Order: sequence, then structure tokens, then C-alpha cells
Amino acid sequence: MQSQGSVRVLIADNQPVLREGLNTVLMQQPDLKPIGQATSEAEALALCQWLQPDVIVVDGTLHVARIVKRLRKRAVSCKVVALVEPVANRSLSVVVRSGVDGVVSLKEPPEKIVEAIRTVAKGSKYLPEVGPAT
Repeated sequence: MQSQGSVRVLIADNQPVLREGLNTVLMQQPDLKPIGQATSEAEALALCQWLQPDVIVVDGTLHVARIVKRLRKRAVSCKVVALVEPVANRSLSVVVRSGVDGVVSLKEPPEKIVEAIRTVAKGSKYLPEVGPAT
């Protein structure tokens, strides 16, 4: 799916300021190409099927696990990076077990999201260490 070295990225977030901010960050990267924005789970799924992104960045409030399950069921092969609030290890474990390819805390700088996108696009995981449940 990557065309001419560019990683095609779809942004799914229900908050306009976060979508636009991430879009601006991605547009500054020569190897990343934002190709669309979704505001809901349904829109994210439809755009993934239509646009065939390499990576979708999903806000954790949009039911990441359900999105991953439905993408896989529909044989959509894009990688999934979840943006999550800093949470306890137990909650983070649930996100990681959902099948996402990458997880980034919303407290991290934008460079970490960019790093996560590049990492998962190459086929590797970008996951925080998850300690014992607390």
C-alpha cells in the first residue's frame, strides 16, 4: 500500500483540534501522508475500506478493540496505532490485547506518534511495557 515510500495515514478522533493538530504534524513529515480524517468508529471503518491506509491512528475513546476486530473481519490490512490517556496497567493491557500494532499515550510529544506510525508501518510493534495489573 505504501506508494513511493510514503506511509498513508488515516486519523480517527472525535475531537477536531486533535485531528487537525495531528494532521499538521504528519504533513511536516516527508515520508508520511495523511489521507483522511474520521470522526467516529463507523466513519473510520468506512474510510479504511475505501482509502486503504497503511496506518490508522485511532483515539482511544473510539472503541479501539472493536475497530481492530471489525477491520480484521473485513480483511482490511492497515496497522492500528491507538492514542490513549495515561491509564493503569490493567486498562493498558486490555488495549494491547485488542490487537493494536502500536500504543501511544496522549501525554507523549508528537514525535512519539510519528515514531509509532513509522515503526508499525515497517511491520514492528510499538507498545509500552506493561507491568503486572494493579
